Amino acid sequence: MSVDQLAAESHGKKTRFLWLQLSDMSGTGGAGHNHTLSFDINGTPLSDENHPGRFFERLFVPDTAGDRKATLQRCAERRSILDDLAEESATLNQKLGPKDKQKLDEYFTSVRQTEKQVERMQGWIDVSKPEVKDTGLQLASKPMDGHDRPCG
Repeated sequence: MSVDQLAAESHGKKTRFLWLQLSDMSGTGGAGHNHTLSFDINGTPLSDENHPGRFFERLFVPDTAGDRKATLQRCAERRSILDDLAEESATLNQKLGPKDKQKLDEYFTSVRQTEKQVERMQGWIDVSKPEVKDTGLQLASKPMDGHDRPCG
């Protein structure tokens, strides 16, 4: 587990986002290498954000009524999918050997984490984001491209 995830366990519960993962390359990387510096307790790489504009919007741009509705819909869909998975896995678990049961347990640990994230998302949906002006911020900066910033 990476240090940011350890800090998130104790401090993230009080904030809108459990953790904030930033990098100069988004995603988790490809086979044999990672772009992220964040890993969960199982060592699984966690996706990160590399675009300043998207990150700013996520933190500070107020959600519209349409955004709120879409978030609630995503929460309902995820909850439905997770319920379906739980029902199907009970039968599967009875047919597995010890190693496969362990892998399935790891998978369902991540499913439980997703359930918690859905609950958190719903808890913050009606909480206003802080007002921050984007004046002077270089939100259009492109990762890995030093030529898109002003000199001096």
